[in-house]
Amino acid sequence: MRKRLLAVVMCICLGISVAGCGKESSSKEDSTNSGKKEENSTAASSGNDLSSAVPSNPAYKEEDLIDDSAEVKALDYVELAGYTGLELTKEITEVTDEDVQDEMEKDKVALKEENAIVADKDTAVIDFVGKREGVAFQGGTGTDYELVIGSNSFISGFEDGLIGVKKGETVDLNLTFPESYKNNPELAGKDVVFTVTVKDVKRKPELTDEWFQTNTEYSGMEEYKTQVRTRLETEADSSAQYTLETNALNTVVENSKVDKYFKSLVEEGEKQYENYLLTYASYYNMGLSDFLAANNMSEEDYANTKSQQGASYAQVAMIVDAVAEDAGLTTEDEKYQNLLKDLAAQYNMDVDKLNSFYGEKMVYTSVMSEYVMKHIVDNANVTTTTVSKNDEN
Repeated sequence: MRKRLLAVVMCICLGISVAGCGKESSSKEDSTNSGKKEENSTAASSGNDLSSAVPSNPAYKEEDLIDDSAEVKALDYVELAGYTGLELTKEITEVTDEDVQDEMEKDKVALKEENAIVADKDTAVIDFVGKREGVAFQGGTGTDYELVIGSNSFISGFEDGLIGVKKGETVDLNLTFPESYKNNPELAGKDVVFTVTVKDVKRKPELTDEWFQTNTEYSGMEEYKTQVRTRLETEADSSAQYTLETNALNTVVENSKVDKYFKSLVEEGEKQYENYLLTYASYYNMGLSDFLAANNMSEEDYANTKSQQGASYAQVAMIVDAVAEDAGLTTEDEKYQNLLKDLAAQYNMDVDKLNSFYGEKMVYTSVMSEYVMKHIVDNANVTTTTVSKNDEN
């Protein structure tokens, strides 16, 4: 299962077909990044004109909302389409020899030498903890993070400080945050110490048997080539399964009807949309009002779009709940609990921390969406085909 907490829930919130939602690697909180962001409105608006397809009116009226603070059933307000016996197609993209060669040329492989030394352009697999005056600060911790040396993705001195460090070594990096650091203003200009352990070193290979035999655990290039093909084929199958499941949910959503919206779900969707825009605006060091203006969106346009996203979120979440109610799927089910634990593990959290960080409602909607998708597919007639990249569109 991929990390779908944001992939599914944010796509629901933004009114995007959930089949278009995506992927992602190891965890790193954001107080270590370089903080280099665009600061002009041209960059903020380039290719992101939010004024396109803006609704002319709010998506709902007060009488369209149901107070769901007491126990209510989604099925009472959803005209649910059939969700069993659907005819679905799982399209797996063919992995070609060219794909394998391209991946080999850009891939990096772990070096087998116990004392492998980090060099510029290597990828260092690291654990790290940042401390200020001996106390770990929020956003300064990462586990199994793959850092490309020379990418300038961390604050100045972090990556350079790892050059020459051996695999297995732990070093303390005495660094100073930039004077203007908007990711976490409390750290701006402050001296900190990052304790970093280099767990592995990956390097772009020379595509020769000699290089692989000398530097890696592979017996030669052919073994590595086979491993790359297997990995790409596994990824292609996983991607096809993901698309299959999200298409299955889309089919049910498109053919169902929600008569009234649960108020709490509309509010959650609107909150997620606002947070999405605030995050986007922060990339350009802008407030929300300036960001909206840069994207040709008036306050009225924003309010109407926000209501549309809230209604869209509520629509999908209620249809998910309606399927769960009709099929007898509950949060106590072993499958639901396993999906919840898997999701928490992917975020390097326990379940309690996941609920606290993202909110129980958002976590529930994400996990139940996953559970419902799988249930729909398990009860569908699925045809599996192989397609070329040219056929994908």
